[in-house]
Amino acid sequence: MAPRSIGPYKISAIIGQGGMGTVYKAMQESPRRAVALKVMKRGVTSRSARKRFEYEAQTLGRLRHENIAQIYEAGTHDGEEASQPYFAMEYIPNARSITEYAEHKNLGTRERLALFAKVCEAIQHGHQKGIIHRDIKPGNILVTSNGIPKVIDFGVARSTDSDMAITTMRTDLGQLIGTLQYMSPEQCDADPDDIDTRSDVYALGMVLYELLTGSPPYDIRNAAIHEAIRVIREEEPTRLSSMNRSLRGDIETMTLKALQKNRAVRYQSATELSQDIFRYLHDEPISARPPGMVDKIRRFIRKRKAFATSAALILLTLSVSSIVIGIYAAEKNRREREAIMLEESSEQILRMAGHLTEQVGVTDYMSPTMIERVALLNSLDYKVERLYIDVLEMMKTTLGEEHPHTIQAMMNLGYLHSLNEDYDKADQQYTIALDTSRRIRDEDHPETIEIIKQVGILSMITDKYSKSNRLLTEALDRSRRVFGEDHEYTNGIVLNMGTMYYKQKDYEAALACFLECLEVARQHDVDKNEHAVIDLSIGTGELYQLMERYAEARPHYLFALDTHKQLFGTDNNGYLIKLEHLISLHHDWHKAEPNAGHDATAAEYQTKLDGINQWLNEKAKR
Repeated sequence: MAPRSIGPYKISAIIGQGGMGTVYKAMQESPRRAVALKVMKRGVTSRSARKRFEYEAQTLGRLRHENIAQIYEAGTHDGEEASQPYFAMEYIPNARSITEYAEHKNLGTRERLALFAKVCEAIQHGHQKGIIHRDIKPGNILVTSNGIPKVIDFGVARSTDSDMAITTMRTDLGQLIGTLQYMSPEQCDADPDDIDTRSDVYALGMVLYELLTGSPPYDIRNAAIHEAIRVIREEEPTRLSSMNRSLRGDIETMTLKALQKNRAVRYQSATELSQDIFRYLHDEPISARPPGMVDKIRRFIRKRKAFATSAALILLTLSVSSIVIGIYAAEKNRREREAIMLEESSEQILRMAGHLTEQVGVTDYMSPTMIERVALLNSLDYKVERLYIDVLEMMKTTLGEEHPHTIQAMMNLGYLHSLNEDYDKADQQYTIALDTSRRIRDEDHPETIEIIKQVGILSMITDKYSKSNRLLTEALDRSRRVFGEDHEYTNGIVLNMGTMYYKQKDYEAALACFLECLEVARQHDVDKNEHAVIDLSIGTGELYQLMERYAEARPHYLFALDTHKQLFGTDNNGYLIKLEHLISLHHDWHKAEPNAGHDATAAEYQTKLDGINQWLNEKAKR
């Protein structure tokens, strides 16, 4: 039930409710005007929640733009139960969300773009004031009956000013602030220090896509949080032209550029996006360009999950190959045979890249020659494996079998075989690479150590534990000499050995490795090793639990849970996973000690987990 009044405002109706506040339509007596009054919900009285609410008022007060809802006043209402912060802002009568307005008015594509460009200008105004919105979505972009867009709800915004960041936002480290459907890939990492204005550009791209097509690029409303985050990070949006052919060309290019997973190739500001829209509306060339060949290869690999982690390696190999070809072709004194060989190698890469382009799809901006090549290659049985093999052969022929780039190409091919679970072929490539590296390099060369480690890991995967132990021990000894006892790389090899012992069910030996890694990680800079410390604490707890040393496992699980809570909050999947570890521990402990009350403790953690899960599901639906 709505109160009759709050402060100097008389309440007339509830407009809407959100995660931390209720918005009322109210009347201000002096000056007399209707306002939208946002009031913190009863019960949301934590220091962090109050601070964020008060910060929202500060944030909006700094904005002055015709397309941003204006704040009038902020204050605190002393109610019967507790004081409630509030602020009054511009009331927008008969407003609709931007997508609803466009549908209601049956706007054409050019009208929708013109309307959206004004939203970009409003967001840019906030960015110029040092404010990132962080929750841009159609529901936060209202359009008046006169067709004027108004951006609302900067409640989850965070100032980019260093002084404001220090004093206000320590409380939400790790919280997924915003609406998941419209979050950028980097925003899903829940690291507020890694979010910049380009996250808003991504969200603008999401809104633009929905405004033009009537549906989001991918629908994750009913997906579990971890699956939704995976989709946002990995899946490419459906091309606009596949839904409406009139959107192909510049409109599709602009929208997909705003939605780039890699923010470095996204529009770098909301202004850049709005300027391209204005260029399109004035029939001028836009600045954005269709994705090039390398981008298409990158997309192709990302689409195939088995090859996703090897994308960087293959792109690096192709880049190195192109450089090598250029250097060799430029040397005039090379024999004609070598020139022909290099040209053939170049054509091989072009043919393979062309095939990958075909896998992504023929587009209207491709040249007739490329389209013809794609049609030809459509009948050939090229695979990504073939690309790795051909690049390796090119390296052997042009640089020789003992060149460092050739050795790396061997490792790349071996890694691909490993991903495809063709371990015999992987072992063959790794062994050749290791023998060659030992022959041409010093035994303590970092690259040789890395290959020894990789062969050791492959041996562990294939259950060749004796060989794995020998190689990982060798890599560890050499790493200690080269990098030092407490170096991150050395610590990584110790962790590999711990994993090897774990696979053999030698939990005592595995525990020794994990404890050593945990101690080193704690000694290093906390900011750089917070994830490592948490993960190692969980791993150590699991080993103690497997060894039925439950009392020793519990402190490690609790440390991981409390540290995660301090750094990232509780409303995320990582926190739930750590609760599940504690539940599992107390269930096992109860079996060993039935009368010690561990079943009740497990039930308490389960209730907590269920409550957070329910809250996250309700939030996702909103």
